[in-house]
Amino acid sequence: MSFLRVSGLFLAIAMLSSCGTVGGILPADEPAHVINADAQNLLANHNYKKAADRFLELERQHPYSKFTQKGMMSAIEAYFLIRDYDDVAYTADRYIILYPKARDVKQAYYLRSEAYYIRVADVKRDQRITKRAQKALKSLIRRFPRSDEGIAAKNKLLITYDVLAAKELEVGRFYLKKHNFPAAINRFKVVVDDYETTKQIEEALARLVEAYLALGLRDEATANAALLGRNYPSGEWYGYAFNLLNKN
Repeated sequence: MSFLRVSGLFLAIAMLSSCGTVGGILPADEPAHVINADAQNLLANHNYKKAADRFLELERQHPYSKFTQKGMMSAIEAYFLIRDYDDVAYTADRYIILYPKARDVKQAYYLRSEAYYIRVADVKRDQRITKRAQKALKSLIRRFPRSDEGIAAKNKLLITYDVLAAKELEVGRFYLKKHNFPAAINRFKVVVDDYETTKQIEEALARLVEAYLALGLRDEATANAALLGRNYPSGEWYGYAFNLLNKN
């Protein structure tokens, strides 16, 4: 091998060795206690975003440090304070996976469920968030059924069913208004079949009566009116359905 070829080989190795470094020198990790102190200082000064990101640097540089687990929980809480709910949910997911038996893992379950639940109120929004909230709430209830958080989650879960039922009703009413009766019926039946414990069930049954009558399907309309009358005889929607039947 010639001198030039050997020199070229050593030069190539040297260049490869310096890739991803500054000046060819590998950057040293910061000590864990320094990162933690910096993050705590940012937190104390209400710089929550930078504090959270800094706490998570502990996991990247020092995954087995005594500061890392607590730092990840502090990051979740800091993200929650600035309403960065996507990062709350993502980081809480990882915390639950990494530290399933941690003393404060309940807090991760709770904040993850809250990160979704807080965003479910608007019926007109995409309801994927509501379905994620249901999943997170169910996980919290399953893991901590007798805790204050678990008990509260049961009531919140009922509200998510109401939101999803209301969304189905909204879409069903849209189809009804457009005279797309089969599509409307499909939506109202979802409420009846999947959300029978919600307050939307009465209107869904009445709307089924309306849609079936529009298609000339009186037997189906009568059956739904009977179901409505049997379960909600004093409700306003039974009166609505009864009047529709009398007019037809």
